[in-house]
Amino acid sequence: MIGFWFHRLSATKSAVKAMLVNRVSDTFLLISIVLMWWYLGSTDYGILFANTTQAYYTDWICLTLLLGAAGKSAQIGLHVWLVDAMEGNGILWFVFFSVFLFFLNYFFFLRSTENAFIATQEQQEMDSSYLMMSQLPCFYPKVHGHAIIGDLLGDGHITLSKNGSKGRFELTQSCKTVGGPDFIHHLRYSVYKDLCNSTSNLTLWPKSFPTQYWFGTKYYSWMTEIHKEWYIPNIGLATPHKLKYVKVLPPNIESYLSPLVLAHWIMGDGYWATSENVVILCTDSFTKTEVEMLILSLFNKFGLKSHLKERIRTSGKVCYRLRFRRKDKNIELLQSIVSPYILPTSRYKIGF
Repeated sequence: MIGFWFHRLSATKSAVKAMLVNRVSDTFLLISIVLMWWYLGSTDYGILFANTTQAYYTDWICLTLLLGAAGKSAQIGLHVWLVDAMEGNGILWFVFFSVFLFFLNYFFFLRSTENAFIATQEQQEMDSSYLMMSQLPCFYPKVHGHAIIGDLLGDGHITLSKNGSKGRFELTQSCKTVGGPDFIHHLRYSVYKDLCNSTSNLTLWPKSFPTQYWFGTKYYSWMTEIHKEWYIPNIGLATPHKLKYVKVLPPNIESYLSPLVLAHWIMGDGYWATSENVVILCTDSFTKTEVEMLILSLFNKFGLKSHLKERIRTSGKVCYRLRFRRKDKNIELLQSIVSPYILPTSRYKIGF
């Protein structure tokens, strides 16, 4: 529109000037998106705001975002094109900016508000599901019990205090996998919010080149009872000053399984194998016997059919994963069981 009167040299120069200045701001915006994806594994502002004090790169992300917006709103430094924009056709220029851009921004505002409302509804429905659980031993908290079990089947751990009188729940999640940052953000700031310190945030490590998120709850005495179910002493790794433990599968795991447990397990440690069109659960930390016990429990509890998938690590160690079968609409059954509890960004893990 600035170059509407293309036969005038001043109008043509003004149009080129506006385009080049806006491309500068677009470049900064693109850099900010790349930085967010590289370091955080997501472009979600909520994850960025949760880590603003954790690492140096958040300053660069915020700066490039600011410069990207400065060009579009003609702020000082990137405003030089605005005065020359008057070279355009007055009526058309006025209509374009006052009507088209206004309603376009209004449209995006309504869409974002609608998405936020839908996301809030889904969140409330998901959170209310924690209150509708089967019976667990009394030392499992009523609201967090099934979430803890599902996360312990994945990458969750319980660490004891130095004197062993209390324990806390910890979880580490890759910040590079799709949906991983959203999942651990959901755990820290929604599911386990009441169990964590209000001043603690997600931690990125290692600091030099972050690849994972970590968070931990406060220490609680009832966590030691859960620890007794899920851990046994590992004498081979013990030191004179500290006893080491290895995670094991509780013998009564079948009675603990629920759709919510399975959903947390898949979101934390599952993936969709596109070459096979099946869901695979990473059970590398469990023995072959324990994985076979999980296969039997899933069939008895939900009618889900699965089998062992052997995997050899680069170190030469053999581990076993759980692969859900495709036949007899087994994947469809799995989807129907867990889909109400799966976060939107993790639904691809069950084939959606």
